Amino acid sequence: MNILVINGSPKGKRSNTVKLTEAFLAGLNHNSDNEVRRLDVCQMNIGSCKGCFSCWKATPGSCVIKDDMAEVLESIIWADTIIYSFPLYYFSVPGSLKNLIDRQLPMVLPFMEERTDGVGSGSHNYRYDIKGKRFEAPVYELMGGACRDNIKVYSWIGGDRPSDTGAAA
Repeated sequence: MNILVINGSPKGKRSNTVKLTEAFLAGLNHNSDNEVRRLDVCQMNIGSCKGCFSCWKATPGSCVIKDDMAEVLESIIWADTIIYSFPLYYFSVPGSLKNLIDRQLPMVLPFMEERTDGVGSGSHNYRYDIKGKRFEAPVYELMGGACRDNIKVYSWIGGDRPSDTGAAA
């Protein structure tokens, strides 16, 4: 199994958080051999999300900010399991880890889909077939097979008002 450890502790490898994570991984690897990648967020150059949504419109699936986040996204796609390892600072994650979480926006599609599992009202679908890769099958096969002959397709063609969209079409 491919395991990605995202260490959000500002103390890096010296932190108690990493010591706990190492013990967890040792137990996890006791009966099986897993490949582990580690990312120390405090050692990476990851800027704040600018909220420009270019990763949805102009460069779908890719952030326009050129920093270490491209490596993070590649590792997330590679992983079968992701362990977010971080200390709890003032009821939340450390700031550098919050930047990383916000910058995962390119991983999802821009439109919402209604949830049918009773949890919340809707969600963004993943851009990548992350769940299906482990079983070497598309996700829809894991869920019992195809259930639709047609699906709705959404596209951004510009404008925030219907009249703008009509003019751009």
